[in-house]
Order: sequence, then C-alpha cells, then structure tokens
Amino acid sequence: MSENASEIIQTKSAFRQQMHESRAQTTKNSAVKNRADGCIVAFVAAFVRALPNPHPRVAAYSPLPTEPGGSLLLDALASQAGQILLPITMPDGELHWAAYRGTTDLSTGPLGVHEPTGERFDSSVLATCDVIFTPAMAIDRSGNRLGKGRGYYDQALSHRSESSPVIALVYSDNIVEELPAEDHDEPVDAVITERGISEFSALATEPSEALRSLKGYEESL
Repeated sequence: MSENASEIIQTKSAFRQQMHESRAQTTKNSAVKNRADGCIVAFVAAFVRALPNPHPRVAAYSPLPTEPGGSLLLDALASQAGQILLPITMPDGELHWAAYRGTTDLSTGPLGVHEPTGERFDSSVLATCDVIFTPAMAIDRSGNRLGKGRGYYDQALSHRSESSPVIALVYSDNIVEELPAEDHDEPVDAVITERGISEFSALATEPSEALRSLKGYEESL
C-alpha cells in the first residue's frame, strides 16, 4: 500500500469517527432527530412526487436508528413510488435488491439492517430506477460520498444509469468541505438534508423537472 493510499484510509477513518460521534449526539436528542428526519422525508417525498414517471421505481434503504430518515422514510416513499427496492447484503460483498412490501416483510440482515425477503435482483437493476436514495456518513461540496468503508454501495452504484440521479440523505452537519476520494468511490448527484437539497455534477447546471419542482417546494416552506 502506498503512503498516499494509507493517508487516505486514515483520513476517511477519522471522518467516519467524527460523523459517528455527531450522529450519536443527534440521536440522543429525540426531538431534534425527529424534526430533522421529518424535514428530510418531506423533501424526499416531494422529489419523488415531482418525477416525470407517475409510478416511479425507487431504490432506497431501511435506515438504522442513527441514520437520516428514521422510521418515516419507507412509509413516505411507499405513498409516492410505484415500487421501492431495498438492499440485501450478500456474503461476497455485493448488494442484491428486492421490493419493499411493508414492514412485516422485512428481516434483520447480517449488518443489523432490515432487508426485504422477496425475489432478489443483482445491482444491475439500479439501471432501471428513476432515482436512487443512498445512505452516507458524509458528503463533501463536490458530491464525494463517504460510506462505512465496506464498499457495498460503490460497487452497486457503478451499475446505475446516467439518467438515474443518486441522492444521498444526510444531516446538515454531515456536509464537509472536502473528502479524500479514490478511483472506486462513486459520487452522488445531489444531497438532501433537513435544510433542503443541493445538487452536484450535471444536475447543478441542467436540473431535472423533479429538481425544479422541489426547488419550488422548498421556497413555499
């Protein structure tokens, strides 16, 4: 391992520790967390509602207790999306996906995440999604995403279509100025926090109809 690669790993680890501590503090204050999660979910629902497809296929995730979105996220998506795909952790380090059919259809996976139990698809199914909502520990001002270090999402997101925006859900204090990025790291196109949405890459100069509608929604709040 080169010295530069070692420094990147150490820097990422330091950022993860910082974000773990920040989220632990947020989770301790249930009123603050519930308010932030409610705002994030409202922005997510507004984005999905504004998509051109009236019955969109959406890839998302089942949040852990400390993750943005909380227990409200899946129900909010279910009220707007035609289908929701959730990840399933596989032993080989890949993610598979299955349709969300309600909380009673979920089982606890090896990483403690609630996973669907229906028919499974590999990550090539992400190319058919209208939007992909992803968890993250942190996002920087260029759209670089910091995950938990296992690489599941970087591998999965490499299958997505260029027309399918990838949107990370984080709290506003998970936004940092700059993160170290490696060749395998998959950036996001936009980020939603309790304060609204920020776009990166092509979405910043050529916003989709969904993003334009969401901007209108933000201004009405």
